[in-house]
Amino acid sequence: MVYIFILIYSLLFIVLLPMGLIINTFSKKMAKSLVFSLAKGFSKGILCLSGIKVEVEGLENIPDENALYVSNHQSNLDPFLFMAFLPKKIAYIAKIETKKIPIFYQWMQIMGCLFIDRKDIRQSLRVIQNGTEILKNGGDLGIFPEGTRSVDGKILPFKAGSLKMAIKAQKTIVPIMIDGSYRLMDKGSIIVRPNLVKVKVLEKISVDIINQSDSKSLIAKIEEKIKDNLMQDVN
Repeated sequence: MVYIFILIYSLLFIVLLPMGLIINTFSKKMAKSLVFSLAKGFSKGILCLSGIKVEVEGLENIPDENALYVSNHQSNLDPFLFMAFLPKKIAYIAKIETKKIPIFYQWMQIMGCLFIDRKDIRQSLRVIQNGTEILKNGGDLGIFPEGTRSVDGKILPFKAGSLKMAIKAQKTIVPIMIDGSYRLMDKGSIIVRPNLVKVKVLEKISVDIINQSDSKSLIAKIEEKIKDNLMQDVN
């Protein structure tokens, strides 16, 4: 059922792509709203049909203003969790390999997603600059500072460079904890298993606090905050 659903939605994406590209030429805001509506329906459908139950806490911590959302990363399905349950149009910084996925890549471009090649320092710096401009212009961005997903749920070291966008743009940072999504899909597998996933939006980090910290101490603080909540969730 999941793969039939994906096939149907993929055909819908293909049919609507020319219209989306045309709308994007005249109104990026309208095109973005169209894409996020489709993405929300797609994400909720996959999670529901896969038997995945999602508990969401802390939605009251989502600020009215735009922000940089920083989360631990346990599964390829993590962005779908955010699109399905967070009431914000959050674009993501994705791996450069994502550009190889036809149709979805074009839709992600319209969403405002950025694609980073961590092996190319110059390209990474350009992505950080582009992300800074998106934040300055009122867009919301999401990042997974571990750089890759954890296979066992344990947090990998966060990379401090990922926060430069919020620091340069002078924007709020919102940490998010994900727990349990690593159980949904093995690395390299396309099989999705039903399970419970918890998503918790933590208290935001204000611009005042950001200005009092350097990027290394700031990322350490965010990493510790997410770790603490993971430990509480386990206990």
